[in-house]
Amino acid sequence: MTPRGGNWPFWAPDGSELFYFSIAENAFFAVPIQMEPAFRVGAPHKLFGGDYVRGGGNQWDITPDGERFLLIREIRDVEAREIHVVLNWTEELKRLVPTND
Repeated sequence: MTPRGGNWPFWAPDGSELFYFSIAENAFFAVPIQMEPAFRVGAPHKLFGGDYVRGGGNQWDITPDGERFLLIREIRDVEAREIHVVLNWTEELKRLVPTND
């Protein structure tokens, strides 16, 4: 799927793309995938780059609509002073951003 290897693969919610992070290029990529009428893999294309936290397991996620990514940005030379913990954040998100369901 990728000529240089990739890390943290993740399917798009609709199954049309496979996302991954390239450590070599310090960037996120998407590879179009076609399942019907025959399996076909497209060329990878760069989505965006940046310094993001790297560690065991997936360090990122994608929204259910496939339009936004949630990442932890690497911040260097900054002393952490506070941490905010939000319980039931999905319920708060639904309250703050109502949908037309």
